[in-house]
Amino acid sequence: MVDSMKVFASTPRIAFLIIFSESLFAFMICLFFYLQNHWTNLGYTPDYIGLIFSLHALVAAIFSVNAFRIERAIGQKGILIVCPILLLFTLWTVALTPYSALFYILNGSLEGLLAPTISTYLNRLIPSRFRATILSFQSMAYSLFMIMIFPLVGLIGSLYSLPLAFSLMAGLATVLVVPYLVLITRNKKSRKL
Repeated sequence: MVDSMKVFASTPRIAFLIIFSESLFAFMICLFFYLQNHWTNLGYTPDYIGLIFSLHALVAAIFSVNAFRIERAIGQKGILIVCPILLLFTLWTVALTPYSALFYILNGSLEGLLAPTISTYLNRLIPSRFRATILSFQSMAYSLFMIMIFPLVGLIGSLYSLPLAFSLMAGLATVLVVPYLVLITRNKKSRKL
């Protein structure tokens, strides 16, 4: 474990990428659970909500299976730069527009692309002898973010509104994406993967 901490100290971008990716995935899971309540409050039927989630999952699966083709076309760095920007767009549009269902379905494509791409990128950055420990840290980071974010979104949704909670999530994601893009583009200029 001490050696793994040395990896984080010597390569802080690994720790930042783990924190960044796991927080985004926690935001997406919060949307999954709280959109059900939001759409029910808007009068959507359970069948319609089920159809939205089915389409989201289908789009995510299609993009996940084809991630390597898309990566070949625009490059891994292209995915790592474009997907978070588009993810911000879908988070804000889910929060602020009456077309939240459509933008949530589109969000599935980004989820499907980001999960395998970030995983591959991290695996290339992490020295093999530390990979298992650091990936365990990644899993723990996701759990910690869910423990913190999920009840907070619910509390804000109960006290104020779910669209406000979604907007705050989108705002926090925006704050995280800016340094992430600086890190990725700086690394893109200074080194090749």
